[in-house]
Formats: sequence, C-alpha cells, structure tokens
Amino acid sequence: MKKYLLLLAACCLTSAIQQIHAQVEKNVLYKVAIGDFSYTPKEDKEEKTVRAIIRGLAKQAVSGKTTTQQPDYANDVQASIVKGFGNVVRFRAIEGDFYQEEIGEDEPAFYVDGNIANISTTTRTNKAKDKQAEQQYSTLISVTINLKDVHTEEMVDSRMFSIREGDCGWMSSAEQSISSSLSSLAIHIAEYYNNMFPLSASIIERGEIKKKKQKTVYIDLGSKFEAYKGQQFDIFSLKTIAGKEARIEIGRLKIDEVLGEDISLCKVTRGEEEVKEALDGGATLIVITRD
Repeated sequence: MKKYLLLLAACCLTSAIQQIHAQVEKNVLYKVAIGDFSYTPKEDKEEKTVRAIIRGLAKQAVSGKTTTQQPDYANDVQASIVKGFGNVVRFRAIEGDFYQEEIGEDEPAFYVDGNIANISTTTRTNKAKDKQAEQQYSTLISVTINLKDVHTEEMVDSRMFSIREGDCGWMSSAEQSISSSLSSLAIHIAEYYNNMFPLSASIIERGEIKKKKQKTVYIDLGSKFEAYKGQQFDIFSLKTIAGKEARIEIGRLKIDEVLGEDISLCKVTRGEEEVKEALDGGATLIVITRD
C-alpha cells in the first residue's frame, strides 16, 4: 500500500511538472514589426489600343459600372494592416523596423511586409422605380501579407486578403465605401492571425457536476489575454501515439465569467459526459480557442 501511495505521489508530481511546462510553452507572445507595403496595381494585360479602349467603353456601357484605382488611399490601407495586427491577442505589433537591441537572440518575433495589388472603387447608377437615379459605390482592396521569422528570415506564412463588392455592399459615397472596406480589412486580418495563433488553456479545477455530467470547470486563462464572457473553446484529450502527440476533440467550453488575469469559470456546452469521464480518468486535457 505504501509503495502504491509513493507511486501515486510521483505520478501526481510528474503531472504537475508537465502542466507547469505546458503553461510556460503555450500562449507565447510574438513581437511583430510591420514594414512598408508597396502599392503596385496589376497592369491591364491588353494593350491600350483603340480597339481595346472601344471594347472597354462598350463593356462599361453594358454593365453600367466604372472602376477607378485609388492610389491616394495606400497609406490608409497600411494603417488598416497595422490596426489588424494590433488586434491579434498574441502579437505585440509596432510599425517600422526593430532596433537591434529590441529583440533577444531567442525571442519570438516576426517581420511583416507585402504588396497592395488593388485599391479601387466601382461606381454604378441605381435606377429604382419612382425614385431619382443615384450613384452607388463599392470598394475592392487586395493585399498580400508576408509573415517572416526575424531571426531566420524564413517565410512563415503568405496570405492574400481581399475585400470585395459583397463584403460591405454598395454605399452612397466613395468615402463611406472606402472607410467601410478599410475597417473590414483590419477585422479580416485580426481574425485570420488569431486563428493561426490561438490561445490555449488547461482545466485547473472542476466545478459543478450533475449526475454523470461535468457542468462547469475553471481554466487558467483570463483578462491577461483578453478573455471575455461568451468566448468559446474546443476541449481536446491529449494522447501520445507512436511518440507523437495526438489531439482528440471531446467537448466544448464557453466562458461564463472572467475571474482574474489567469482564471475563468466556464460552462461545458458540449460533451459533458465525455469531459467528466476524461477528468475522472486523469486524462491530459487542453482547451483551444475556436475559429
């Protein structure tokens, strides 16, 4: 019996050490320097011959739409990119280059650059019955963003973000349309990189149990990482298979109350029985923010 208790204590200590190690490794913060984005719209493949111009005018007459590039808004697109990265929870973004002393040798950091391929407004005439014809505007923005490791200069990710006609709809002025599209661009960027670099947490204490169901739990994630009421997480059971970590989804959580910098009370919204069974069996669980 004594031997069994010693073995159990050793297992608990090993588990605690693993949890501490996981806590150190997860949710790493990255410094991100955002460089300049050049504005280089794609040239028309057709030569500007008389025939091509006539064809373009005919197309315009049929569709009733005209499209105009807006190079004066290149700086505004750059500002929206900076705003988007500023809303990525695990990024600490600055505009411009890092100073040499700002980045430690092993400090996780990225450099961002890219190209703006399109900033254009499309104009159409809306001819509704019993109403005076009015001009409507829609904005298209296309930008490629490259994410690079500062230390190795290797490309981590390259992604084109496109805000199209259907994203913001048609508006009564070009300025209103451009402003709406710039806001949408920042939101798309933040969503994409928050999904690429999700937050993870551990269940640190069990909460309410009803019959065979785990109704609530406490996780080690709170206001420090901008956790909020209603934020959702997938629950995974971690297993080692052939020396590799495997994640098996068993349920879902939703934050009910943020209780501090690193603690929140969560409701188990799916897989209540599976979560209870896993906790009863001492399984290693991890929760990760949903897309």
